[in-house]
Amino acid sequence: LNDIRKPELSTNECCEELLAALLKREKTFIEELGYTCGRYIIIWKKNKCSGIVSDATGMKPVYYYNCEEKILSSHVNLIRLNGRNARNATFIPTKFGYPGIRTPVTNTLLLTPNSKLDLNTMAPVRFWPEKRAGQLRLADAIPQAHSYLKGAFEHYNNFYHPVISVTAGLDSRLTLSFTKGINKLTLFTYYRNDNEDTDRLDRTFAEAFSSISDNEVNIIELEKMNEVPLEFSEIQQENTTYDHIKRLAWVYYELYRSKKDVLHIRSNISETGRNFWKSKKFPVISGKDLARIYLYGDKEYQAKYVFDVIDRFEEFDTITGLTGCRHLVDVKSLFYWEFRMASWHSAVVAESDPAFDTVSVYNSRKILETMLSVDAQIRSQGLILRNIIFREWPELANHDINGKPFWPGSIQPVRHQPKASFWKKLFFRT
Repeated sequence: LNDIRKPELSTNECCEELLAALLKREKTFIEELGYTCGRYIIIWKKNKCSGIVSDATGMKPVYYYNCEEKILSSHVNLIRLNGRNARNATFIPTKFGYPGIRTPVTNTLLLTPNSKLDLNTMAPVRFWPEKRAGQLRLADAIPQAHSYLKGAFEHYNNFYHPVISVTAGLDSRLTLSFTKGINKLTLFTYYRNDNEDTDRLDRTFAEAFSSISDNEVNIIELEKMNEVPLEFSEIQQENTTYDHIKRLAWVYYELYRSKKDVLHIRSNISETGRNFWKSKKFPVISGKDLARIYLYGDKEYQAKYVFDVIDRFEEFDTITGLTGCRHLVDVKSLFYWEFRMASWHSAVVAESDPAFDTVSVYNSRKILETMLSVDAQIRSQGLILRNIIFREWPELANHDINGKPFWPGSIQPVRHQPKASFWKKLFFRT
């Protein structure tokens, strides 16, 4: 856990400041949490009030069970092992996250981001957004996001040994832009074959970045890796119910377990602030519409499955109140944040937990709030991130983003205008 405004503070010092805020009032504490980054769970008790929250996007998730007893856990299978009425739920196909707010374990729910769980009632309470998100000009959003994102990275670089994943994507490029001038970086990308996802593009950019930065990028060729020991696989099966690329964790374990204070800096999450579901043109006003986003695509589904998914997302909307926020913030982006990130991304990250802990420089409420504060077109083009990259390391803008030009269309970088001093402002005013 760290404060994006104060990268020089240790985790313990950040916790002390959060405690001081809590002692003032809970609202102040929640506001201060908005400036934190990291992967964590916080539990507190003040007088008769108590609560639990996850980090900004639930990278470290909170699952809760309220039957014959109350159980809280960061791993859903621990609840299955301890609750008398917790068992494997009836199988339902999943698509980038378990549909709805329920989980593969009966009577067990996921606490979504931007809500706290009241430990007296065991009911989630939404705390963000409370009011309509402010609208920022791109020229104003860039320096604000720049300061926050760099603050997150500087903390990790100061206190840990970062292991940074390299891809040809925009989110990864942003993280890498903060490494300019840093020697002896630990960098990697994984490669399966040219036809798998963006692996060919990732490998090509990794080789280019190795030359630009004078830091070797370790290209992990999965087909050449050793078999995963059974004991390690069994641990992973308990850690997460999702299957992304589980064998990668064993590769990470073999490569990086000997490094002291190792911390994996992953570059997911930025899609939350980049209008990821812009192609879904229909209005989102109910749980049925959330189910429509989840199911949207070319695949045809059996009617029973469709109705099951609708039921699950109507329950999701009733509990979280997500569509009720549609007048305060872009609701499709909020759904991506509170569902896909919390359900899918947390499970992907959990796969590599036996090898190292993982963070993302984007995992802060204030960062995402800033990214969501500009117009939809600006978000769709990722112009906040592109401009930060250009300001940090212009040479990185000479390389395509996932095979497409760095600057979309005729877009040009926003001119950087340092704040004028007080006397200069006074001179021009007079």
